[in-house]
Amino acid sequence: MKLRALKLEDANRMLEWMHNDDIVSNLGKNFKSYTLQDCKDFISHSQTDKSNLNLAITDDKDNYMGTVSLKHIIDNTAEFAIVLHPKAIGLGFARFAIHNILSIGFNKLNLKEIYWNVLKSNIRAIKCYDKNGYERFVPDSVKYLTLGGYSTSLQDQFYWYKITKEEFIKA
Repeated sequence: MKLRALKLEDANRMLEWMHNDDIVSNLGKNFKSYTLQDCKDFISHSQTDKSNLNLAITDDKDNYMGTVSLKHIIDNTAEFAIVLHPKAIGLGFARFAIHNILSIGFNKLNLKEIYWNVLKSNIRAIKCYDKNGYERFVPDSVKYLTLGGYSTSLQDQFYWYKITKEEFIKA
């Protein structure tokens, strides 16, 4: 397993998870409407995007297995996101990718805090985060909502997680 820059040849496999009901039903975005060109455009844009870091998660043969991201990088804070191809679920890719993207965020980008949310209906993701010791928090300000473009009316639909650089180093 490794993380690397997204490549245009990842677009077909990316589109596969976007059109998989089991994957997208708990993501809160209409990925099923995306086309192959949308995937290619996202990949192309990610290569020059300074406010988001989007990396491919790959197997040992460099096959695309998902995307892991640090989004809305501003003021030493970023929002974490991950999505796996159906063939990667349950094989350790998520745990590997989470640890490595957090390490990049804290050690290379010098972030102080990384946060994310998950729909309360996304049981598989919640189990992953809880099992790996990530702690939930209740956002006490609109900071996290505004950084990610979330409406305050939707806040209660999510569980929120965050980790600081100090907490990551201790773990």
